[in-house]
Amino acid sequence: MTFFLLDIAGYKLNFQSWDKNVELMVADRFKNFVTDDSEGAINISVHCGDYFFEEIPVMVLSAPFVDNTGDRPIEKNDDFWSIWSSPGKLFIKATFPFEGKDRVAIVVIPDKSNNWEIWFNSVSGPVDPLLYPLDGLILYYLTVLHDDLLIHASAVEYCGKGYMFSGVSGTGKSTMANLWQNAGARIIHDDRLIVRNVENGYRLFNTPVYPLETPKSTYLYKLFLISHGDGNHEEKTGGVSAVSSVLSNCIQHNWNPDITKSTLKRVTDLCSVVPVSRLSFVPDASVVDFVIRKKGTRIVDMETDPRRDLVVQILSNGGAVKITAEGYSMYPTIKSGEKIIIKPVEGLLKEGDVVAVKKENRFIVHRIVRILDMNRKSFYVTRGDSNIHEDAPVPREYIVGKVDGYARQQIKNKRYWMNSAKVYALKVKNKIKKKR
Repeated sequence: MTFFLLDIAGYKLNFQSWDKNVELMVADRFKNFVTDDSEGAINISVHCGDYFFEEIPVMVLSAPFVDNTGDRPIEKNDDFWSIWSSPGKLFIKATFPFEGKDRVAIVVIPDKSNNWEIWFNSVSGPVDPLLYPLDGLILYYLTVLHDDLLIHASAVEYCGKGYMFSGVSGTGKSTMANLWQNAGARIIHDDRLIVRNVENGYRLFNTPVYPLETPKSTYLYKLFLISHGDGNHEEKTGGVSAVSSVLSNCIQHNWNPDITKSTLKRVTDLCSVVPVSRLSFVPDASVVDFVIRKKGTRIVDMETDPRRDLVVQILSNGGAVKITAEGYSMYPTIKSGEKIIIKPVEGLLKEGDVVAVKKENRFIVHRIVRILDMNRKSFYVTRGDSNIHEDAPVPREYIVGKVDGYARQQIKNKRYWMNSAKVYALKVKNKIKKKR
């Protein structure tokens, strides 16, 4: 293989070999990140040989290789990786503790160019240009260039909300991810995340660490600074305390004042937008209930609690919910203010069923009007009884329940008459079309 293209959290990396002695390979953990979209990509040429320095660089940072597998960290190699700087260029020098002591790589990062280089002093067989520790180092400087953050944390998506659990090694990031996965959450990652400021808030992206990972992301709803405890306890935090704690868990190379200042600003902005809490927890399923249901209170009557995302969890566990309807899209079948009962879906769905459809951080109750078969999969088109326009088709997993009963209330409202008039006009229009 002479080239391949990766997309990691939106970073496009186009690896190319111009040396006939260098054959490239894609490690298992990156295979699902391969793409054919090269727009805006950074071109990284891979070579075998010694890099010629036009000007002798200055070492600005170095890190030893530390073995953390035992009871206490042991420094095994004081020449693991280092950062070097010269006018207009940055260099990463890395050795590979699991590949032999004599193998060295130099990554060349120009200040104002998307053309990078990687030089390996020796090559034997296919080359992985993102061999540890190059993967994390390259990703870190990509986050610096794109004003993102690279942080030690796990993250899950639950009922459309993204929760991040940050802490140093041993505080329970992987444990927390496993507990939420057992509760039905989607795991984004359990160790290292990229945090990006986007138009509607902050988004989390996973980074390839484990074999055959797939790209995942979610919007960040809440950030927890975790630690083990005798019970589940949450304490909201903010200001300097939140910023300093989150900053301490971010991966950062503080040799450059501009980079340090930028990182501090990004963390400050993050903590001013996203709620931050300290969470001590016991490593069992109770912490999931604690976070979602506020200290384990099981809410089955949604009339008393507007957190609609809980409906999804209750229905998925086989329970029924009673909610108070809002709005007039299903008038006159369902009136605003009356109570409806939603139960889990049993058997096949059909046209005419009134269902609860998950929509981001909420759900809507509409009627199935059409069922589409696309790519051997069924998609359901819904519409409110007094709406003219249909909703976008959704797959089966977006339908979280089916309306089973109504508690009737006679409520009249001007908006009902307007909606009914629209529906009547639409029916008349359709009849005229058919006659033609």
